[in-house]
Amino acid sequence: MVFMKINELIALFLTIVFFVGCKENLPPELTPEEIEQQQIEAIFKVLDAVDPIADEALKSDNPAEELQKVAEQFKDNPEIEDIYFERDKLVLKFKNAGYFFWLIKENIATSTKALQSRCDAELIKTTKSFEKKIYPKILFIYRHTLDPDRAVLNDYTRNYINNKIELGYNITPVYGENFDLDFAASGLASYDGIFIGSHGTFDKITNLTWILTGERRSKIDIIQCLKEWNKIAFEMSEDGLYDIMISQKFFDDNYNDAVFPKNSFIYLGACQTMMDSKNRFASVLHRKGISKIVGYNNSTMSRVNVYNAHAILNKLLVGESYNDAFASLNELGCYARRKGEENSFDILPPDNGNNGVKRQEIYKSNRKTLDYETNLVSYPADTDFRFHFLKLAEENVSLPLAVGHVKEIAILSGSNNYEVVSSDSQVATASVTSEKVTITALAEGQARITVTDKDTQLTSMLDVVVRTKQKHKIEEIIPETYLEVLEDLEFPIYDGENPPIINGTYDISPLILKATNKTSDFPIGHRFADAVLRFYNQNNETFEIQVKEKYDTQETSSIQTAITSGDGSNFTVYGTVKAVEIDNPSVYIVTASVYSGTLNSDGSIKDFAMSFICVDKNDPEGKYINKGDARVVIDGDYHSPKTTWTSTRSWSVDALPTITAKRE
Repeated sequence: MVFMKINELIALFLTIVFFVGCKENLPPELTPEEIEQQQIEAIFKVLDAVDPIADEALKSDNPAEELQKVAEQFKDNPEIEDIYFERDKLVLKFKNAGYFFWLIKENIATSTKALQSRCDAELIKTTKSFEKKIYPKILFIYRHTLDPDRAVLNDYTRNYINNKIELGYNITPVYGENFDLDFAASGLASYDGIFIGSHGTFDKITNLTWILTGERRSKIDIIQCLKEWNKIAFEMSEDGLYDIMISQKFFDDNYNDAVFPKNSFIYLGACQTMMDSKNRFASVLHRKGISKIVGYNNSTMSRVNVYNAHAILNKLLVGESYNDAFASLNELGCYARRKGEENSFDILPPDNGNNGVKRQEIYKSNRKTLDYETNLVSYPADTDFRFHFLKLAEENVSLPLAVGHVKEIAILSGSNNYEVVSSDSQVATASVTSEKVTITALAEGQARITVTDKDTQLTSMLDVVVRTKQKHKIEEIIPETYLEVLEDLEFPIYDGENPPIINGTYDISPLILKATNKTSDFPIGHRFADAVLRFYNQNNETFEIQVKEKYDTQETSSIQTAITSGDGSNFTVYGTVKAVEIDNPSVYIVTASVYSGTLNSDGSIKDFAMSFICVDKNDPEGKYINKGDARVVIDGDYHSPKTTWTSTRSWSVDALPTITAKRE
């Protein structure tokens, strides 16, 4: 049993009464929602105090100096965790919320003749309708349409993109407010190339890189974002709205690893996007699957940002690499702050910015003291990039092959992930590796070989024409299109694989012009110098034969390997002669000589005809006949008896029936 003295009981009673009375006088306990509401009200109270002062600082002649004063003025505010000025921005971090920025932005002239003339010169004017290309898919985000001081630059960019779309390029433009949080969170991953034009900044305290989106919110609408301080920040605008900025944390949370196409590219056309020496933003994008990230290691001039984007995109769209594009840029562009207008700049001569620049130097208003420099940089730095355009060493052509022939065609570029199909595997089959396509000709006919890059869905086609070995050899001497020219001139062509043996020397006299498609040629019926023609070493297994010609006792040509066709007593012989200028061997002309006739039982030839047609040439000055120019001559008495190679003829004129010169 416990005994208490009377005075102890009285003291205990008074203590209980005291605490009960105090509890009745305490303020009621706040709910978490009420506490959060108080915090939000305190945040906006601070913003209402800071924003007008910071806004006036941005409008001043020296915004950097004035924003430093703002940071000093509010540094002891109990709601603020940190407030500081960093070269081009005032940064405010609340204890119970995220970041707010006041950015010093470059002032852009609303009109410039140089920019307009560049725009006119760069656009490719065309009335032709181009088929839309499926690859590469390009996303062009341009947030600056929300900046009224960039009117001419904005029009220039719109015109550039519209022109590219008219030319058939697969470009999706996203302007201004359409670059909102929802789009930024889910709309990027399906594109092969992404180009972003916006404002950006790097915060050295948190190591976060921020890009300004086109989403703008009112005070009420930003409340839900205040706690996502490492993913979403706010840039204060003059109209009282809050412009939303996103960091690498935003991309990390919203995109899975390796979700972007295997071979993809992004250009971060905003200030300081690659200023982080440890490339934290770029490494996040790289982990998400983007192969090459390009941006700026400091602040960039707006027009250089745009010009570089266009220069890089132009190169990439035609199959050149990023390193090619980078090499094409000017080395240096120099700019100076205007005295009294610290966020306006003049271009220092020489004006190299119009073609884009690798490095920018920004000088103070005295035009002598370097303020900072900015380089166009990439990650990973030791890799190149190009779009995987499928290109074969031979493509989109008709490919003649002989039965049994195996043709290998190199793949010059692509993703290394291909498939190939033949439209008729009875005529030709095909296989593919990462380096080449192999086609095997099986039987006479035609087949289309289609190579598909499975990563890009680009295709390349080859129309294979399979002929017998004999026909293939003839095609190599004189393509079918030129045989059709001769047939139009009524020159006889005898097909078949069983020609008569025509070894021997023949007297062709008189040699008469029967047909021509040359302009200003001799008249039909003109007589040329008599000819002696020798066929020898005929082989009907290989269809090969050799030919010699001479006119007026002088040998003019020798065909070492010609091909025969025909059946029964009818024959045709196909050969080529290449004439090269002695003083300039690069200039040449190749003519096909074709001979047809019927072998008589006594060994003479009946209805002998010769034709000459230009099938190839390199003739920059145009001294020789055009490809396809042809002449047909015949033995005028339709009888060509055998003779000896040493025999001579009495008929002698200057002109020969062979043709090379444009005019006789």
